[in-house]
Amino acid sequence: MANKIVTSPKLMRHQSQHHTLAVTGGDLDPINAALQDLKIDDSSLRIISINLGCGSPKSTVGERRPTAELVVRSEYPHILFAQEIMAPTCCLWKLDIDHDIFDSRNSGEEAGILWDKRELDLKEEIPSERKSSITSKMSEGSCDIASRTSVVCLKLKTASQYIIAISWHGPWRMGEEGRVETCRALQEFALKVRDKYFKQLVPFPGIVIGGDFNLSLESNDKALHPDFCFPSYEPSTRRRERVGDETIDYFLHTKEVTLEDTCALEMSKSADSSFTSEEVNATAEERLRAMDHDPIKANLIFRPGVYSDRVSLLKA
Repeated sequence: MANKIVTSPKLMRHQSQHHTLAVTGGDLDPINAALQDLKIDDSSLRIISINLGCGSPKSTVGERRPTAELVVRSEYPHILFAQEIMAPTCCLWKLDIDHDIFDSRNSGEEAGILWDKRELDLKEEIPSERKSSITSKMSEGSCDIASRTSVVCLKLKTASQYIIAISWHGPWRMGEEGRVETCRALQEFALKVRDKYFKQLVPFPGIVIGGDFNLSLESNDKALHPDFCFPSYEPSTRRRERVGDETIDYFLHTKEVTLEDTCALEMSKSADSSFTSEEVNATAEERLRAMDHDPIKANLIFRPGVYSDRVSLLKA
């Protein structure tokens, strides 16, 4: 069970100095040589996960789309994990946002990822055929993973750091046992993607999965792979009034990164709402009817100290 994290104020970019990993002893092989001069920046990225479909009737797509635009314009995330995109109506590249700032990739109607291209470069997108080549060799619980994920590897422009970002829309038309099995398979899939396509990157990339899991991880410890952890958070007032304390939208991450200040975005007219402008509040009721999920956000911080732990594994 993860520890609860108290909802924090709006995320701010974490300012810190650069770190250099020093590798000593003997002749340097290519990996050690690369690490010796590697600049590691432990500044943070704002990340958000938002479900755009939420099981609502398709007639409300026109109301959900402005909500996504509002989240992007209000929060300016460095990475946005989106689910139930309802392509082509809500394709990320069709959102009314500044596309000189943001780039995106969709994977069908289930998942997509948007990122700030001023801060991040796309190193590689994992297409459907590559995802399927991995899941075809996995257990039965992995059958829907290829079609329900969007997978990209991003690199910071200002430092030698990579992040594998995976947006995920978990299945719900199955029993809880099946959803637990699929959640475990998702995490195994993410590790296999990293080992197959990005193992030789220096430093070793962390993985962040953001999405609608359609499963409460806090009440299903078996759903969590030992290489992953998740920061739990307090549900929004709106969600608590509707369904109680259960949450099903999460971020999962590996140890190369950590997430701080995970919280739900309050989408209401209340004083503590994340959206406080007059324009936003004027349409709050329409948004509340359209959205079944609240977006969640966190501060992603790279952990320089763990990269040197991977040297022996990379050399193997």
